[in-house]
Parts: sequence; C-alpha cells; structure tokens
Amino acid sequence: MKAEKNQLVFVEWEDSYGCSSRWQEINPEGEPRVLLCHSVGWIIQKTRRCIVVVPHITAGEGVVTRQGCGDMTIPTAAIRQLVPISLPRQKRLA
Repeated sequence: MKAEKNQLVFVEWEDSYGCSSRWQEINPEGEPRVLLCHSVGWIIQKTRRCIVVVPHITAGEGVVTRQGCGDMTIPTAAIRQLVPISLPRQKRLA
C-alpha cells in the first residue's frame, strides 16, 4: 500500500455480501459473491493488517479539537486499490 497515515485516499475494497433476515432453504446451486465497495477519506491508522479511514474530519483549529466522524476499519486483505488523492493547497493532518 502506497498511501501513508494522514493522507486522503480512494479505497476500492471487497466486503461480505448478504445476510438473510430470516430462516430460509439453503441453495447449493447459488453462486457465492462478494460486494465491491468504494470509500474516500483520510487514513488515521495503518497497520500491516488494516487501515482506518475517516471521511469527515474537523480542521482542529480554534475551540474545537481535531475530531472525526464515520471511521471505518478495512482489512488490508480486502483492499483491491488504494489511491492517494491530492487536493490543491491540501493541509496535512498532523
């Protein structure tokens, strides 16, 4: 993975699909599949096993400390693509 901590990124990743809400007959002929997902946000944590992406972050200026909303942990094994995003005059989140 090329992207670093505190960097804005686009992530394409695979997730589990379905989960029936009731008991039903098992279909042995059904084709298993995964769900392809897209997320955009800042990497606030990064380990060998996962990244944590947050799409909404305050600037952390003035009376409000740095805060985030919508954090999501994505296992690195599920990531298909991780693309850094550059913005004009982007501030680094320190």
